[in-house]
Amino acid sequence: VGSAALKSNHQQRLLETIRRQFDRMRFDLTAFISIEGHTSPSGSAARNQKISEQRARAVKAFLVAGGLSGSQIDAVGAGASSPLVPNTTAKNLARNRRVVICIAQLT
Repeated sequence: VGSAALKSNHQQRLLETIRRQFDRMRFDLTAFISIEGHTSPSGSAARNQKISEQRARAVKAFLVAGGLSGSQIDAVGAGASSPLVPNTTAKNLARNRRVVICIAQLT
């Protein structure tokens, strides 16, 4: 809660997954990654927006450090505006604190 740190147990898996997807797309200059950080509604809207942006930037920084081009990665924060599940339980609140990564090949 309230953290933008990328957990170490997810780092290698994330990098391998992204690289595998780029390999499948025959990575070129039309490939693009969109990263969205999300939060639960715990805390103020301003704080949640800031945390969601930090989460997205942390993932982008990790991917760039792993060798991907930062110019092909967009990182944005969505705050608590797009929950996956209703914020009715602690488990659901945790599920809504996430980062979503979309990979596309632009034509």
